[in-house]
Amino acid sequence: MHGGCTAGEIPLMNAVAREAARGALLRVAPERAGSFVWVPRLLSFPHPFLDSKSLLAGVLAAFIFAALMFGFVTQVDESHSACRTSAVN
Repeated sequence: MHGGCTAGEIPLMNAVAREAARGALLRVAPERAGSFVWVPRLLSFPHPFLDSKSLLAGVLAAFIFAALMFGFVTQVDESHSACRTSAVN
């Protein structure tokens, strides 16, 4: 599985987002739904600036990220093992 979108998924996601916005507008202000204009744009994702001035800051950031990911993975693993145990019993 890849992280990108295929050429067919982008128009579908755009249509779903457009209709979700139109539906929300119909619920809130039905009189404005007739003049609803949808203009999609491609923008770059605002990534955080990661230019570290010191080696310690770069290593510390990676260490904190790894520590947080380890905690998340162990929590997910514990929840799945509880599901497996309850399914077996």
